[in-house]
Amino acid sequence: MFLSDSAKQAKQHRQRCERHWKRTGCETDRVAYRSACRTANRLINESRSNYFVNRIDGLVGDASSTGVIVVWIYEFHGNWLTNEIVID
Repeated sequence: MFLSDSAKQAKQHRQRCERHWKRTGCETDRVAYRSACRTANRLINESRSNYFVNRIDGLVGDASSTGVIVVWIYEFHGNWLTNEIVID
């Protein structure tokens, strides 16, 4: 839906790292897995944010549709995005 190619690849890398860590139980593998988690989460959040910002930007000038999208984002995806959106 909203995931960029880099976010999808980061998720796959995170899953590979997790499987490797679970198989070996090695602390260095756990550290690599946690690093992959942070990277994947950052890319997923950026991708999600860009998706919603682009949806809103595409509705500039259409106040009713913009309002509907903003309410939908807030109700179903929490208020994490409202700090990043500036509506002129």
